[in-house]
Amino acid sequence: MDGLQLCFEPATLERVREALQLVKEADPLRWRRLQRYMPLMVETYGGSAFNDFFGTAFIDVDRHKSWRLAGAIVHELTHAYLHGRWQVPYRGEIKERHERVCLKEELRLYRRFITAFDSDEAEGRAWLEWVERRHQRALVSRWWERSRWELFRRSLRAFREREKEKERASGKA
Repeated sequence: MDGLQLCFEPATLERVREALQLVKEADPLRWRRLQRYMPLMVETYGGSAFNDFFGTAFIDVDRHKSWRLAGAIVHELTHAYLHGRWQVPYRGEIKERHERVCLKEELRLYRRFITAFDSDEAEGRAWLEWVERRHQRALVSRWWERSRWELFRRSLRAFREREKEKERASGKA
């Protein structure tokens, strides 16, 4: 899609494309950054992450609707941009500041969506309040302090749960 490499299961690829189309229509600047700083996205489980060594975003598509999925993509894009453009490492004490910047960019994207897609003002305000509460809970959890092993185990557990759901669904069909 427009120079981006998308490595997703066929069942989720359409949702990813929809989310990317939203970004493209509502925020041309972030769309160009996406093409430059994060051209490869791979489906993952148990949470999204950007890996600066591989220059790859691992995007958790599970249970995300298009706006939230676009927000997750822009969140990881901001990590890629901070690393690629400004060489800001995701290490030590800087991690919290990194995450705060990424959460603010995600919120900015949602504001652009509300304006660009003529959303109801009250609905838009309620959405932004919900997102801000979610971000505050996320900051309190300090997820960035988890070890790589913890993150790997979480992804593996989420993958296994998803595979079990698929088996149950195919067994019912």
